[in-house]
Amino acid sequence: MSPSKYTKYFTSCKGVFQGGGCKAIAYVGAYKKAYERGVFFSELAGTSAGSIIAAFIAGGAKPEYLEKVVRNLNFKEFITKYKKANKLERFILNNILPKKYKKYCKYLSKGIIQSYGIFDAETIENFVEEHLRILTGLEQTVTFEDLIPNLHIVCADLERHTLKVWNKDRTPSESVAKAVRCSCSIPFFFQPAENKYVDGGILSNLPSFIFAEEPHYNRILNFKLESNDTSKKLSSFADFIISLIDTIVEGASNIQENLNAEAFDVSIKVDDVSSIDFEQINEKTINCLIHNGEEAMDLFLNEELTFISDTPHKTRLLKSKEQMRSLVSYISLEQQKEIYVSCENTYWCWELFLSLVRWIDFGSKVTIITSSIQSKYADEENSRRRMLKAMGCNIVEVETISVNGYFFMEKKDLWKGIVFKEGANNSFSANYYSGSIDSILIKEWVLKLKQPILQAISKPHRITIKSVKQSIIISRLRTESIYENASLKFELVNLDDLYFMNPYIRALKYKQIDKMYELYDKNNIPPFTSAALYFNKKESLIGPPIAELHNGKLYIIEGNTRCVYAYKHGINMLQILVVRDITAPIPCSTKKVYKVSDILISDAKITGQNRYTNFDYTLFRHIEESIRPYKDYML
Repeated sequence: MSPSKYTKYFTSCKGVFQGGGCKAIAYVGAYKKAYERGVFFSELAGTSAGSIIAAFIAGGAKPEYLEKVVRNLNFKEFITKYKKANKLERFILNNILPKKYKKYCKYLSKGIIQSYGIFDAETIENFVEEHLRILTGLEQTVTFEDLIPNLHIVCADLERHTLKVWNKDRTPSESVAKAVRCSCSIPFFFQPAENKYVDGGILSNLPSFIFAEEPHYNRILNFKLESNDTSKKLSSFADFIISLIDTIVEGASNIQENLNAEAFDVSIKVDDVSSIDFEQINEKTINCLIHNGEEAMDLFLNEELTFISDTPHKTRLLKSKEQMRSLVSYISLEQQKEIYVSCENTYWCWELFLSLVRWIDFGSKVTIITSSIQSKYADEENSRRRMLKAMGCNIVEVETISVNGYFFMEKKDLWKGIVFKEGANNSFSANYYSGSIDSILIKEWVLKLKQPILQAISKPHRITIKSVKQSIIISRLRTESIYENASLKFELVNLDDLYFMNPYIRALKYKQIDKMYELYDKNNIPPFTSAALYFNKKESLIGPPIAELHNGKLYIIEGNTRCVYAYKHGINMLQILVVRDITAPIPCSTKKVYKVSDILISDAKITGQNRYTNFDYTLFRHIEESIRPYKDYML
């Protein structure tokens, strides 16, 4: 059981979906293959028809849901809301429209002359709203703040002569479906929303510019629709108008692409399909477009190493610890010779524990410069430092930290690093340096950090993993008062039978699990069963996922991320510690629960209070502390 077919470098991505009308059906196939191979989208952006796909994915749609929607959809419904044209309008339009569009003359109304478009796009808005309510379970209008991954939708504002962008930060309480309608309003074909909002493709048909100034710890995937490049002579006024619009759209797309050099393109062939062929879409066309999308995504992921090599880098601003640690997690995928971490304490090592394991496994020399232990968190900090020393990390305590950061030497004298600052009121900022000139700067910082280091750098210790007796885990959990008299039994559980109390897991933790799975798989241990890591004769216990039985339902209490990882990698059964006969209630409301297939992965760090409904910390299960007591850990 190996996850080798799953992506390694494109796990967490920012997905950008180009506009393309009917041709956007191809995205269903691309998303299907992306999902199957372990790609998830932490943020999404879309224009026109691409905004529909992006909105549905942000709402939690799975590939099978999207495919069902597309196959059951009567595309003609989008072009039914119209009024008949009068004689003057028909005369004008018959003399302007190209032959292939003259079939639409029967639909034309006060439309183009008075309302600036043939069809009312309200049908699109209603369609999107209906499905977003199904996906989110909400009864009221679905807004941007209701979605877990941040969604960006783009349209052109004709009054202000600029782009309008909807997202969680700018327009949290506005309707997603309305924004999609605005973005889908193809000029002249659909009437502009509020007489001013039209298809975003006019100014940005591929809105990757949204992420141009954002940190790229998550890679950007541009989903593009490509037709055969054929030049065409202009033989009429109609040809001129159509070519002018195409040039504006394509030119805008090319400019936007160039704003973000680190985006990666998934190009899908969509020959012989028009953006507005709503009346011509049939089963054969749908099958062809979905197949082309699947093929393009498979081809891209099969060659992902090609795309990663020689990627241009630049200094980037990181806005949160979550972003910084996500970036460190990505950097740990590749081997580094030396690593220096300079920080006031070692709390970070819990979040990046499996990255540490990966570094040690690579044989990297890890040096940690930190300050004296604060008495308030002495037990926790001592336990972490004992663990780091046992792993072979060199711990250097200094009175004053000159610079906070992570620094990596990949080859001799080739450095990259992250420098961060923490301020009052939880303020945070960091910069990532990875260019050739930056390497010189990082090396100077490291030399400065090395000045107080008197002892030789320790060699990393070999890390092994072994199964442990189930009774050891059970006896440790008995020290948790809530479990003292409960029934604790290991069982093989179908993941579909579990209930989750929130629809979200952290992307950082999900990406770290890949290394844990590798350790289990390499040592022929069933994934995520009770085990222990050993380094330098020291033991670090790993507990299994834990579920509690309440009112006939199994609620997952510990191991949400591992369960989701297993599910997404084709593992349907896991050995789980099932707790029965527990008197303490679950620490949150269970009125709304989720299945493993519903869970979304996001880079946003959401607190327990916001992740869970009516969260009560006094009922929280201190499982990790029970299995690995701070005072005794690594003694």
